[in-house]
Amino acid sequence: MKIAVIGSYKIPNKVVEKLQSYGLTPILVDHEEKITSLKGEKRDFVLNFISNSAQKSERVDYVLYLNKPTTILTEHNYAAKGSQCPIVFLLDYSSESPDYITQMALKAALKYSEEKQKVYYLARLMKTASAGYEELYREARKAGVVFIKYQQVEFEELANNCVKLTAWDDYGEICFPQAYLIIAQANLPNNDAETIAKKLRLKVDDQGILSEEKFYLYPVLTNRKGVFVLDFQGDSLEWSRCEQQLEQIWAEICKDINSPSNEEHVLIDAEKCAFCYTCYRVCPHGAMTPDLDKAAMKNLTEACSGCGLCAAFCPANAIKLANGCDKNSIAENCTIFSCKNSAQTALEEAGIKNYVPLACGSELSENIILEALRKTKKVLIAVCVDEACRHFEGKNHAGNVVKNVQAMLKAAGMDENGVALIELSPAMGAGVSKFLKPSI
Repeated sequence: MKIAVIGSYKIPNKVVEKLQSYGLTPILVDHEEKITSLKGEKRDFVLNFISNSAQKSERVDYVLYLNKPTTILTEHNYAAKGSQCPIVFLLDYSSESPDYITQMALKAALKYSEEKQKVYYLARLMKTASAGYEELYREARKAGVVFIKYQQVEFEELANNCVKLTAWDDYGEICFPQAYLIIAQANLPNNDAETIAKKLRLKVDDQGILSEEKFYLYPVLTNRKGVFVLDFQGDSLEWSRCEQQLEQIWAEICKDINSPSNEEHVLIDAEKCAFCYTCYRVCPHGAMTPDLDKAAMKNLTEACSGCGLCAAFCPANAIKLANGCDKNSIAENCTIFSCKNSAQTALEEAGIKNYVPLACGSELSENIILEALRKTKKVLIAVCVDEACRHFEGKNHAGNVVKNVQAMLKAAGMDENGVALIELSPAMGAGVSKFLKPSI
C-alpha cells in the first residue's frame, strides 16, 4: 500500500522508516507548494503534484501531511540582558502544552538563566517521560531556573511591557509584582497549513488550525477519510510522541482494511442533477466529484459520511439519503428532530424515545420543519455542540434553517416560538429531561 507523505520541510528519515516498518510504501513530497490537488477517496486517491518542473500524478491509498506548527514563546517583549525584572515562563495556560513547546520553553529558560537573568518556569505538568527531558531539566536547574508546579494563575498587564502575576501551588500564593511574561503557546495559524488545507480540501477551524477543536479527530484524523495529519517539529526530543501518533495512524489504516465502512451515503439522480457543483462546494468530507461522462455529480461512497448537507443544499432536489428522515414518525403534540450522534445519546439517557432521528443537523431543511408543523404545534431541533459535530456544519446549518422558518412564521403572523433549536452533548441527558419531558 502506498501512502503519500507531504511536508513543509525535509521529511525526517525516522518517519519514513516507521511507515516502511508497517509495510507501507511512502511517496514523498517535501513541500506542499508542489501539490496541485488530491482527488478520489481512501484506498483510491490520485495525488497531483509538480516534480522537476513537470506535472505528475500518483495513485496512493492514504495521505499523511506533516504539519510544522507555528508557535510563539511570548506575547510580551523579552527582557533586556542584565535586567533585574524576572522572566516567567508560563506553560499549560489555556490547555496542556505539547512536548515540542515544553522543549522549546526549557531551552529558552536555560538560555536566559545562563545570561544571568532570574528565570521562573511555571507549569501545571512537569513532563519528563520523553527522551532527553531529564537532562534539560537538570541543566536548567543547575543554571538557576526555578520550577513551580502551579494550580491556578492570574496576571494583569502593566505599562512597561511587564505583568503583575500571581500563581497558586500546593503551598499557597506566589506573587510577582513585576515580571516579563513568556507564554508558551502552540498551534497558531499557519499559512502553510492553510495552503495545504485548500489543496487537499481539509477543514481548518476559525483560527486556521487543522482538526484541533474536534476532539474525535485530534490529533491525527481529518475531515477526509484516509487523510491524516501529524504535528511534528522534527526534533529528536519529540520523537516518542510522534511515534505514538504514527501508531495511531497505522491502527486507523488496519481498522479501515479489516472493517470496511458501513456508513450511509447519498444517492444522486443524474437526470435531475444540474451539474452546478453546489454539493461539491458544501460537502464537509470531500465526497463529491464530477462525472464528466454523465455531466452530473458523483458520490464517492468510501469518502461519504451520510450527513445529508449536500441533499439539503441541492437546488434540483437530485440528492437524497438512502435512509433519510422518517417523516411518518412526526408526533401530534411535539416533534423532536435529533442528530444521531451526541444529541441522540443525550435524549436516550434522559429517557426520551419519541424523536425523529436525523443523520446530522445538516440533513434538516425548511420543508421538513414546515411539514412537521402541519401535524404538530411545536418542533424542537436537537443537534450536537460544535466540538462534537462529526460533520462540521451540522449545528450551524440547522441554526440557519430554524431562523429561516421562524422568520416565515413571523411574516405569516404565526407563533415563531413554535420552532426552537437546542445543542446537546452526550453528558447532558440528566439536565435535558428536567425541562423537555413536561412539554413532550
